[in-house]
Amino acid sequence: VSHKMEIGHKVFDVKNFGRAATASQAEIWCKDFLKRTIFSQKASLDSTPQPVTNFFDEFKMLEVIQRVQHLLQQRGSVVEVSCPAKVFGGFHGHMAEMSSFFQCFGRPDINSGDLSFVEYVFLGSMVHKGKNLEMLMTLFALKVLSPDSVHLIRGNMDDEEKSKQCGFLQECVDVFPHSGETLFEAFNSAFNLLPLAAIIDDEVLCVSGGIGKEIKWVDDLRDIPRPVQVNLGDPAEL
Repeated sequence: VSHKMEIGHKVFDVKNFGRAATASQAEIWCKDFLKRTIFSQKASLDSTPQPVTNFFDEFKMLEVIQRVQHLLQQRGSVVEVSCPAKVFGGFHGHMAEMSSFFQCFGRPDINSGDLSFVEYVFLGSMVHKGKNLEMLMTLFALKVLSPDSVHLIRGNMDDEEKSKQCGFLQECVDVFPHSGETLFEAFNSAFNLLPLAAIIDDEVLCVSGGIGKEIKWVDDLRDIPRPVQVNLGDPAEL
């Protein structure tokens, strides 16, 4: 199976976790993107963030995804977090819900929020049946801009088969008919690199959906190498 995508005269290798995108290129796009979503002046408790699909660009999105992959490779399977910290459960693609939380409890912005002194932990399940592309690019943009303060933990929906079942692949293809499958693959390559847990001040363990019967100690989680590709067994039994 080829992991390369050609758009125009440029070829992307979605398995190359590293250096296709410079930090500055990714950061410029991320800042502009966030201004149109959760940092939009139009965003309020009573309004859904404006659709931004017209702002999507497969070149820039792949660059951001690859930048996130590179950042995730530099961290272990358990992320160390310090207080003060905010912990959010899975948003399942619901952009309005995430925007409402930020409006109520402060938003992850260095200039007008509390990101300069608060760490943010998102407990996975970023995709489901909502606006998955907007949700993922919002969280990935936050990660690119504040890699040491924004922590993305893997959830049960952040998996190729599960996300395909909930319609994420179809969403990618609907928005990008010619490159949607490759974008879907790139996102899932990033999912496989996500940390499995966060521990706050060596006291509070944060995971998504539990730790499983075989995990007895935090070091058991730390010892799990990534990338991790989940084997869900027979889809008929899910």
